[in-house]
Amino acid sequence: MRLRSTPTVWRIALLAGVATFGLCGQSNDAAASATQQLHQIGVAAREAVLQKDWKRLLQFEENSNRSYDESFLEDKKDEHYCYLFDTNCIPRGMIKRSVFDILSNMRTPAIMVMLFPSEKPTQGRLYFYDSARFSEVALRLRTR
Repeated sequence: MRLRSTPTVWRIALLAGVATFGLCGQSNDAAASATQQLHQIGVAAREAVLQKDWKRLLQFEENSNRSYDESFLEDKKDEHYCYLFDTNCIPRGMIKRSVFDILSNMRTPAIMVMLFPSEKPTQGRLYFYDSARFSEVALRLRTR
């Protein structure tokens, strides 16, 4: 799949992970716990990207996809590796900056967790953004 150039907020959102939790019908405490767990996953994923540790990133992947993606990420010239870690080798027609480049150039990195649906959340999404450039309120308005 070729990725087209998009605004920084949306490119960062491409890194967003979707996780499913057994929250249906749970209390606000369960939603708060899920939010905290997702935020911790986001911190670990961001650190893995900044350390260019693709093996650590794969621990967040489903087991069934892990070996498939591992074959791409082992090759430092593969577009998947480049998309994540190396702006210099991203093929033309894809985004212009790697996820590593975007995350490493954030002045004030932040992670926003959104659970959905809002009534009885069963899934969550992570958004990585620079809070020096975007407020969480503005980001929430753009991600509805």
